[in-house]
Parts: sequence; structure tokens; C-alpha cells
Amino acid sequence: MAGKNRSQKRRLYSTARLAKEALRLQKLPPHWDSRM
Repeated sequence: MAGKNRSQKRRLYSTARLAKEALRLQKLPPHWDSRM
């Protein structure tokens, strides 16, 4: 049970990190996004 809770927390953390990355990419200029 504790292990499941830990994996759930890790998934939440990774999701938050992905959201932060998406926000950072949105702030970048459009040409950078098209190059990627």
C-alpha cells in the first residue's frame, strides 16, 4: 500500500513537471517550437 502511494505521488510530480515544461515551451518564441 505504501509503495502504491509513493508511485501515485511520483506520477503527480511528473505530471506537474510536464505541465511546467509545457508552460515554459509556450513562453518560447514560435520559431523555436516549429524547429522542435
